[in-house]
Amino acid sequence: MRQRGREPHKHEVEPRAYLRRVQNVLPGLMSRTKVIRFLGEDWKSATKISKESGLSYKVVTYHLRLMENEKIVNHKSRRPKLWSLTGLGQQRIIEPSIHKR
Repeated sequence: MRQRGREPHKHEVEPRAYLRRVQNVLPGLMSRTKVIRFLGEDWKSATKISKESGLSYKVVTYHLRLMENEKIVNHKSRRPKLWSLTGLGQQRIIEPSIHKR
């Protein structure tokens, strides 16, 4: 049943895209979701993330800095900075499987 006045989300948003210190509007959530998904488990530069995701370099670096402030991503080296996920931030809720006896 659909709740009155609320539209269902048409896009799946990565839970780690939600930040505590900024207003979480859909365009920002979707951009951070793309960045997180293209980062994956590898170290990548903002340029590579930008090319793979289709987001502009400026958008990618903006969201990487926001996520770095909340310890969701970190970087190593200076030029180019290589970014990776830290494992912190909101995680997906995994429903426990029900075992029948």
